[in-house]
Amino acid sequence: MRIPSVLVPALLLATLALASCGAPPLLSDVSVAPSVISPNGDQVDDVASFAYRLGVPAKVTIYLEDAQGKQYGFRQDPVERPAGKYAATFYGSFAPDASRDDRRVLASGAYTVVTIAEAGGQQMKQTSTIEVRDAATSAPEVAALSAEPASFSPNGDAEADETTIQWRLGKAARAEITAIDKAGQRWLVEPEKELSAAMHAVRWNGQAGGRIAPDGEYTLQVRAWDQAGNVTTATVPLRVEGAGTPKLDITDVLITPAAVPVGGELTVTVKLRNNGDAVLKSLGPAPGTPYDTQNNFLQFRGADGQALFYEQAGFWRVGVQWEQAASPYPIRWGWGDKPLRPGEEVTVTGTIKVLQTQVTRTTFWVNVIQEGVGFPNVPVGHKRVTISY
Repeated sequence: MRIPSVLVPALLLATLALASCGAPPLLSDVSVAPSVISPNGDQVDDVASFAYRLGVPAKVTIYLEDAQGKQYGFRQDPVERPAGKYAATFYGSFAPDASRDDRRVLASGAYTVVTIAEAGGQQMKQTSTIEVRDAATSAPEVAALSAEPASFSPNGDAEADETTIQWRLGKAARAEITAIDKAGQRWLVEPEKELSAAMHAVRWNGQAGGRIAPDGEYTLQVRAWDQAGNVTTATVPLRVEGAGTPKLDITDVLITPAAVPVGGELTVTVKLRNNGDAVLKSLGPAPGTPYDTQNNFLQFRGADGQALFYEQAGFWRVGVQWEQAASPYPIRWGWGDKPLRPGEEVTVTGTIKVLQTQVTRTTFWVNVIQEGVGFPNVPVGHKRVTISY
């Protein structure tokens, strides 16, 4: 059957109208549940779900508005999200400053929840309501934050290897400390823990996750939060320079002779190599300084009677131990005043007068010592020595 030409425009309009009726709406099924929350950290009705459906891919903006018209941002999509059903959890807090990580719990009161979808130059807005009751709006205060020194060099050279971080917490809260580099990477300085309302301090040696933070400018951040959802941050600048991982290895050991009389001398020769990426420093006694088995490195005194070569954190020495020694590595030598740079080697030699009278055989061995830290390597160079009378 031939359709009269006068009816064609009317049929086309009807078809378009039917197609239009079949298209899903840009935004639908907007809801808030529950409609009343109490963000106070008691785990009862602390959160709400903001649900909505997108008929086509769209950008979504959600904010809350109080009775005075003040807006509190919740979500603003930078790119379109696919069509579908969504639900976003609202914890009762907002960011008072978009440039910071702080959050504050909304004050008790009635709010309008505004949901906006945008796609293809079109916009659709729907509103719902939520009431906040019994809100815990008192946020933890982080004050008097400092890092001293503000520039440090974590490399084990005994100079400015650590920085001391201090701050005051206004009320009991959980807190953590991170150092944020220029790329935005976070280095965990102090993991989260529950802290009291008091002054707090920690020392940081530049290590995080088993790595040394590389040289550069950092933002040191203390972040504190309570159970209700209030979050407070404080920051100070921090600089790392000359960072490195110290590693001193023994490449060869020679202990001679294998037999000595009581009062005889052993000669100890140790070759060292700096296999790390940090400059290493040493302190005395100097190579060649004579010892006997009844004394130790603390025997050397100045005119004032004070020990000349006491343990100074970060400095490196060679230590000698034997089975009957009264203390750990009583014999210690440095390699001199010249720092040992990465890849460099040095030889340390010294003598030990054997005054052992209780045994006829004993074993000597050597190790490297990082004073104030310990013995980072496994002892080597074990030598069985016969002592004759």
